[in-house]
Amino acid sequence: MSLLSQPGDNVDGNYGEGSYCSFKLNDVNFLQNYYFGIRRYPYTTDLTKNPLTLNDIDSLRFDNCPSGAPFNSALVGLCVSAPPAEVHNQGEVWCATLWEVRANLVNKYGWAVGNELALQLVTDGMNLSPPNPTFLQARDAIIQADVVDNAGANRKELWAGSPNAAWA
Repeated sequence: MSLLSQPGDNVDGNYGEGSYCSFKLNDVNFLQNYYFGIRRYPYTTDLTKNPLTLNDIDSLRFDNCPSGAPFNSALVGLCVSAPPAEVHNQGEVWCATLWEVRANLVNKYGWAVGNELALQLVTDGMNLSPPNPTFLQARDAIIQADVVDNAGANRKELWAGSPNAAWA
């Protein structure tokens, strides 16, 4: 989504992933594909529209039913049957966190610099992380990438990028 974003896009807007392929997904009456896409919630910095947190991928703390925000029931029914550690469930939390980090950098530097910086730090962070990193190892690698690339100038924005408490 970062690669396809445009300078005038609202960094705090709602963005459905894969919206083009989810028309009438699992339900002939499902017409909200441009809001949800192929995920349970749209990607956004607004926790009232995407309330996912690390708790949602923790098998001891997750609640497999939606928590007040509009939920893509056409995709998974009234409650999520997949285990919390299922790769797509984890990916939704990770992507929402990276989306928040990107928004913080765009708000700090403007779209052109902030968007490119987010892409660069995540890419450099992948080079600094171990194979198959945990969320915390990947987070630490992104923060280390900022130390290497920018003397840690964006530490605040990276740590604040936890709409979902994924950095905590």
